[in-house]
Amino acid sequence: MMKPGAGPEYVTIGQVLGGFGAEGLVKVRPLTDFPERFPELETVRFEASGPLGKSPEVRRVVSCVPHGGGLFVLGFEGVTTREHAASLVGLWLQIPVAEVRPLPAGQFYRFEVVGLEVRDEAGQVLGRVKDILETGANDVYVVAAGEGTRTKDEILFPALKQVVLKIDPRAGVMVVRPPRHWDEP
Repeated sequence: MMKPGAGPEYVTIGQVLGGFGAEGLVKVRPLTDFPERFPELETVRFEASGPLGKSPEVRRVVSCVPHGGGLFVLGFEGVTTREHAASLVGLWLQIPVAEVRPLPAGQFYRFEVVGLEVRDEAGQVLGRVKDILETGANDVYVVAAGEGTRTKDEILFPALKQVVLKIDPRAGVMVVRPPRHWDEP
């Protein structure tokens, strides 16, 4: 259960795709709305996902050069061989949440929304945001239905002003208008 104001300590900003050359450099795909920040990185944390069996590790960034296709080639302190670079393939690059770039008012990072408790206008708990679908027209919040709802599955809420009335990551809450009222102003 997510506590108000709780969230991850680190956020993912890229993934190591492969080695680059013989000196331990790696190709990285940015996974951020701010790829221009890559040359400014001082340290990153390597995080495995799934059964890769690696513990998180923080390393200093010693070089960063743009590469074709929106990729970057990065060098890290202590990574000096092709073999060491190859051992990093598939790992996620992360930065502390405190280092994320601020967004304009009314916009939120994914990590700020996933896990929020979802309530209707009357205060009834509907569930928790478990995912966000990017549909092109607008995002859709996937809510794992709570015990007090009529459904035991998921409820989908389009990210529209008339549907999502309030998002408050500090309080850990999202307030929504139930589907039967979506046509109301």
